[in-house]
Amino acid sequence: NPLEITVGARFSRDTVDVTGQTISSCLTSAVFPTIASFENEESFTAITPNASIRYQWNDNLSTYFSFSTGYRPGGFSTNLVGTQSFDEEKAKSYEIGFKSSWFNRRLQLNASGFILNYEDIQVTTAQVVGGGTAVVLAVENAATARSIGSEIGIIALPFEGLRLDAQYGINDARFTDFTDSPFGDLTDRRLPNAPLHTFSLTAEYQHPDEVFPGYKAFVRAEYSFKSGFSNLLDPSLLTFDSYDVTNFRIGLRGQNFTITAFVENAFDEVYSTGSTSLTAAGLAGVPVNVDVGPTRRFGVVAKERF
Repeated sequence: NPLEITVGARFSRDTVDVTGQTISSCLTSAVFPTIASFENEESFTAITPNASIRYQWNDNLSTYFSFSTGYRPGGFSTNLVGTQSFDEEKAKSYEIGFKSSWFNRRLQLNASGFILNYEDIQVTTAQVVGGGTAVVLAVENAATARSIGSEIGIIALPFEGLRLDAQYGINDARFTDFTDSPFGDLTDRRLPNAPLHTFSLTAEYQHPDEVFPGYKAFVRAEYSFKSGFSNLLDPSLLTFDSYDVTNFRIGLRGQNFTITAFVENAFDEVYSTGSTSLTAAGLAGVPVNVDVGPTRRFGVVAKERF
């Protein structure tokens, strides 16, 4: 039967509890006295249905449409000012696409488009407290957000031993309603950690003949690109440039054992992957610690499969 329909649902129940005590140091005790031991608990339940329809037009082409829902349980943020709760996050996803193969399966072309809608999306924000003397982080619920994008993948086998794999994605992810953020109205601002473009290309050649009994030699090159992004709620405060990384690998591959020599970030690209610190949510004028990606690395890896 070329038509395939799948329907399902998942029931989830999560209980989140937090227990502890906020202790202020001598530097903050005047503004934030030690808070007595606290204990909070809350349960979250959800039913998340999903459905998909797939049609196999012939041996080389199929199309599909899927609908799915998801949720992330709420919880608690604990900081100098005590404990704050936040609600669960809900999402609905719609995806349409096709999968195809050509030239006796030596070329595969797949593509999809999707829309992902969030409700009460959980975001980390920075809050000025103690009359402006300190900044604390807390998880809050923004109203709604939407992610619209597409992915295209191509796998080619031009001749024996050579495999080429290219993947491209575009994702426009924005708040659709976030008028009461700590930075004012962020409606239509891009979501944190959501680059617009991503691209990867992998080329691997494995020699068809054994160089040692049971082992074949291979070489592999990997390239990846990520466009600029921000991991702060307000991207006007701090953004990270686009970057690309190239890796090379060479090795021997057997049925159960593989040994590989590699150089990663071969051209020693200097790039930032985001920021982490107490001020990761980024208030104007507050320092932010920036995470830097690994520099050029060499090594050898051996893997045994049992």
